[in-house]
Amino acid sequence: MKAGQLDRLIDLLRRRTDETDSLGQPPRDFDVFATVWASVEPVTAKEMRSAQQTVNTMDIVVRIRWMHVLPIDRVRFEDGREAGVVSVVNPKLSGDMIELHCLYVAEQIHSGDGI
Repeated sequence: MKAGQLDRLIDLLRRRTDETDSLGQPPRDFDVFATVWASVEPVTAKEMRSAQQTVNTMDIVVRIRWMHVLPIDRVRFEDGREAGVVSVVNPKLSGDMIELHCLYVAEQIHSGDGI
């Protein structure tokens, strides 16, 4: 992958596993463990309806130079939006780049009376 194709600066986030809250649960916060250059490509956008709510989602492929990323990590884009990493793929079976298949869920839009 050529450096010019990596034109977006993103943060990779991971949940801290060395701490627990007062109930013994892992924290819900994510910490930045790396800031890297990436290419970002929206693949599909969907709108789903359930329980009187409309949820907008977008599948995004993020390509970065190889590093250890887990399917439970998150990606934070330049505008502050975050997407969950669903899978990590090594498309060329080489050690130079990986693809992060991510799911972005927009804020829920309530529809119906009184909501």
